[in-house]
Amino acid sequence: MNGSKNIKNVDNKGVSKIYKIFEEIYLKAPTFLKDLSNNSVCIDNTDSIREQIDFKKIDTKFKNGEYCHITDAIKDIRTVFLNCYSFYGARSNHTKQSLELEELLEEKISYLDENFKLLADVNLTLNLLNMKGKPSSKLRYPKDCYDSVLLRSVSHCRPERLKKYHKTLSTTLTTDKDNAHILEKISSWENNVNFNYVFHQYISSMWELPEIGNFLAIIFKKLDLDIINQGEIERMFLMPKESTTMDKVMSTLLGSFKTTKSKQLMPYKVWSKKLSKKVSDWCRVYHANNQNKVIALDLLGIHPDFWTVVNEKNPLIEKNYSELSYFIKVWLVKGLCDYITIKFKTINDIVTNCNARQCTIWKNDLETEEYFFFDSMPDLRIYYYNIPYDEPCLEFLESVKTDNEVVKFEDKLTMSGFSEDFHMIQKRKHFKLIADSVESLRDFVYELNTDGKSVPENLISSLENFIVNIEPEEYNYIAMNNDSKIQLFKDWLSYMDKDNISVSEEKDSKSIAKTKNEELIIAEKRQRKLIVHQNVDTNDSDEYVSENDKSLSDFTDSEDEWGAINQPKFKVKQPQQTPSKLFS
Repeated sequence: MNGSKNIKNVDNKGVSKIYKIFEEIYLKAPTFLKDLSNNSVCIDNTDSIREQIDFKKIDTKFKNGEYCHITDAIKDIRTVFLNCYSFYGARSNHTKQSLELEELLEEKISYLDENFKLLADVNLTLNLLNMKGKPSSKLRYPKDCYDSVLLRSVSHCRPERLKKYHKTLSTTLTTDKDNAHILEKISSWENNVNFNYVFHQYISSMWELPEIGNFLAIIFKKLDLDIINQGEIERMFLMPKESTTMDKVMSTLLGSFKTTKSKQLMPYKVWSKKLSKKVSDWCRVYHANNQNKVIALDLLGIHPDFWTVVNEKNPLIEKNYSELSYFIKVWLVKGLCDYITIKFKTINDIVTNCNARQCTIWKNDLETEEYFFFDSMPDLRIYYYNIPYDEPCLEFLESVKTDNEVVKFEDKLTMSGFSEDFHMIQKRKHFKLIADSVESLRDFVYELNTDGKSVPENLISSLENFIVNIEPEEYNYIAMNNDSKIQLFKDWLSYMDKDNISVSEEKDSKSIAKTKNEELIIAEKRQRKLIVHQNVDTNDSDEYVSENDKSLSDFTDSEDEWGAINQPKFKVKQPQQTPSKLFS
């Protein structure tokens, strides 16, 4: 009996001492620890907490004499900290504030008598909460923060919760509820069209894709066209015949920039033929200048690597565009983007005067490493670039290309159209796609944020701050990504249906259309010649050629069959413009 009285006295004394410590903590505690019911605490943490408890409830329990043992009081106080760490994560500002208070708690406990310290031991608390297993030791802690056993025990909770949340949304979320059921079919379909691991490995190292995406986003916005998200651009090259996105892009790049809103989309057969003609023109200019990449760059605006990737002859003569490797398909479109930028004043002005920019998230002091994104892109893409320390490769400055410079990519292609050695051409680029979603960026930061890795603290902080800023848009990013997948899937289904049309019906329709088209073309060309001779308007086209571009004079664009049929029949004469020069 006396023994039980002594235990009760010890517990009462312990509870009193813990209450004094708690009072000091309570006065310093922020609202999110004090009162979960406060309107300023706008979180729904029911899925991530062990018990709905805060310091306000603990204070009430102390005052009502509900705590009989020191262990119960300490357990509740630590539960509040655990709930905070579980919900906000290891490096949140909320967590850092809580760590300061937890450090104060542990410091005050260390001054207690030995018996009280044993009853308030953190491991005893974890046992009472049934938190089995060893605390995580991989987590990298922010500098100058208290190293908490509690935080280490629950550091995995937030990443796991967000991953589950992202997975749920990725398989259900779309802007059109009627399309939600399609998402279930898309996963298996994506494997059929090579949207697989190899594809993702491939696009992660291609700097050409964001360059194309940024370019298209800039000009589409200025031309008042719907901007295409980067996910569609990355995928359209795998299914160019089926993709209406590809039709839209090529119709814009190969058509007139004066009639972007009203013109019809070119079907695959039309734009691939126009592209082939364009590439043949480039090759003639290239060979006419002794394969000099510098002159070709000056005349055509085409990146010097184009001739290494595509080779010296037009690949579209022997193969259809859809039969080419992914890498070459991308480079043909990149070459087209380069070309129209330098040859069309409308596009050159848009690119020169645009406000869109490459936004740096973090750059090291030597400016040799950079994490960045493009603010022109509607969806999320985070890229990394490492500038090599060695001398840059300037092989393209040679006036004549040697046989040793030729790299035959086609010999290295796998059945899926990917090059097994695609990293070789990119090894000097040191370019990576780091993240294509908020979740993948969180995963990347989580990997960086582990012990044993030599990563600058300000890099992690910069990326984490960026995540905080974009997390409110995560819902929209996921919906946009799912919508683009659904659109591609519908394009594929629609094309398969069209492909099942009987050959006889197709021949009949072609024959009728050909007869009508020939009559229209002849009449249109005659009318156009009359207008040109009468008005002597040499600048009716948007394309301009500088005085030094004599070698291009045979290759300037003219209206073809598609243009004659689908463009407006009467053109308004434009004021004559002075050809401008890109390079002084």
